[in-house]
Amino acid sequence: PDRIEFAGGATVFTGNLSDNPRIRDHKPAHFLSKLIWIERRRTQTMQHDFTGDSPMNLFFLQDPNAHILRLADAWMIELCDQWRSDPKALPRLLPELLGREQRVAQAFDAVTQPGRVTNLSLSDVLSGGVGLAERLTSKLPEVLRQAPLFSGARLPADFGTFLVDLRQVPGCPASVEDLAVEVTRYQRMTRALQRKT
Repeated sequence: PDRIEFAGGATVFTGNLSDNPRIRDHKPAHFLSKLIWIERRRTQTMQHDFTGDSPMNLFFLQDPNAHILRLADAWMIELCDQWRSDPKALPRLLPELLGREQRVAQAFDAVTQPGRVTNLSLSDVLSGGVGLAERLTSKLPEVLRQAPLFSGARLPADFGTFLVDLRQVPGCPASVEDLAVEVTRYQRMTRALQRKT
């Protein structure tokens, strides 16, 4: 529903693309294809939420030129936001989000070519450090291999407390236990580094 955000707050982009959401949503694949074509000389990155029922899901998954970096544990960040407003809702929300995550994983397995998708867990992000960006870019085509600057993950301040509560919910994935240990280690390391600077 929001207007498209072009650089500098412009309302029209090169190629006469309007920031009007109705134009974008009328034929989203056509709109995005035009945007990509206009900027084809540049490496383009975008964020897309595969959990919804967007027609763009298949567009990205079937595009042989798309390289997808997928944060497989993103549902935990969303659940943490909901937990913050209603901690008692975890038993009701967890099965719903896990089911949705399973459907997304199945869609990826069914459509994509293995080399185009890199799945990351939150543990990978926390333990990967600066070398993570180099490892990720090594999977891309040569022309895209400029490693981005990566200063580390930024988790919500109460994420560790959220994981403690989540571990008590029946049906909680076993991986949450390992992630809780990694979050504790990461937060200790971050605090130690902040004291030194």
